[in-house]
Amino acid sequence: MMQVSHKNIYIFCIIFYVFASFFLYFIAANNYDAHLDLDSPGYIRVAQQFAQSNILIDPARGNIIPVQTVGYPLFLGVIYKLFGQNFSFIIILQVLLSMGIAWLLYSIAFMLFNAEVALITVILWAINLGYLVFSQFILTDILLAILIIAGLQRFLSFLLFSTKKALIQSAIIFGISLIVKPVALFYVFILYFFLLWKYKKNIVYGLKIVCLFAICFYSFAGSYMIYNKSMFGAFTIAPVMNENIYYYFLARITARVENISYPQAIKKTAQLFEGKDHNDVFRWQLAREKLFNYFFQKPTLVIGIWLNNMLKTLGGFYTSQLKFLVNPALKGISTSFFEKNGSWYDCIKAYIFDGTNNHLVQSISFLYLICVFFQFFLIMSTLCICLVQGRFFLASFFGLTILYFAFITGHDGCARYRIMFEGLYLLLAALGIWLLWEYIQHRKIRIPSQLS
Repeated sequence: MMQVSHKNIYIFCIIFYVFASFFLYFIAANNYDAHLDLDSPGYIRVAQQFAQSNILIDPARGNIIPVQTVGYPLFLGVIYKLFGQNFSFIIILQVLLSMGIAWLLYSIAFMLFNAEVALITVILWAINLGYLVFSQFILTDILLAILIIAGLQRFLSFLLFSTKKALIQSAIIFGISLIVKPVALFYVFILYFFLLWKYKKNIVYGLKIVCLFAICFYSFAGSYMIYNKSMFGAFTIAPVMNENIYYYFLARITARVENISYPQAIKKTAQLFEGKDHNDVFRWQLAREKLFNYFFQKPTLVIGIWLNNMLKTLGGFYTSQLKFLVNPALKGISTSFFEKNGSWYDCIKAYIFDGTNNHLVQSISFLYLICVFFQFFLIMSTLCICLVQGRFFLASFFGLTILYFAFITGHDGCARYRIMFEGLYLLLAALGIWLLWEYIQHRKIRIPSQLS
């Protein structure tokens, strides 16, 4: 349990987050468009259809399978049924979900480390621009983030206390997350690895535990694929993975190889799909062949683009979305730090000032830039200390999880995707702050974790 002083600080962080969220909401001047990003209309169409007919289809596509999984439109559709099509209730519920993330992060930090690290984690959550901004958008990110963090919390609880109930709960939560976005589809193989590592002295029992997790997890994936087969004739989770790789990623490669703009490359790549909808198993054939040809002819270029997109996710900034809230007309116009040209100074200046004359937004951009660099210093220092002190399991778990979720964004990296694992950044940064404080107090620097 939290100490009284800790409890007061925790409550203050929640109050601060709520007030900051309402401030962002009113910054947008109750403008509906300010809360929409490029993907939002597709989710809303399916949600509205569900609210009217209880059927999860995109009315703009008819019997063609939706590109994305329908978990988030289902979430929106239930809200529409309960409260009507007032987007304010969506924002309120996403703010509440983000507060749930704070509690889960506190729980993880308390389990793994101590109450002080847990409290620092909540403080960092309260001022984190990503959680503040993306609660304001009608996008999957906050719902997906809480499912991933909840799955990790239950999984770590099993690693620490060997409670099968926690393992089953983790598998079910990760399974549910597939219906929101199938990002955890292959992450479970990393979890299998850590389960076998935990039971390396009893590998037979470890394999049984892996099988238990897999059965609970894949029951959701299989059920959803059966649903898609019955509804759309496509035994698949969603076309989104193929869309990302054979459309958007291929277009980026084409733009570089043919020295054309990205919008031009998008149009050129789209021609490979003419006459074939997402229910057509041959839709991706030409694009797949072209991508493989690029890979074998220019492997360095293809891998370099993927790694560069990963870096955009790992080190991206959230202020582009903050600027969108203030000025919705910026949507579709790049204000990203990584899209700027010139020296580092020119890029930083453009990142702060482009797209807004609002001095508050510019000040937040500048301060957040400093915070991000300090955060990276803390994260890298913490991981290094873990390795030096022989905490290989802990360092590997955090490191591989972050790398996995960054890797799957290599098709088109951006800061938005980091919300999936932003909580791990906060946990490592909070541990780094605590270790720095221990160092300043001339105490022995030791990772306070039961997970070796």
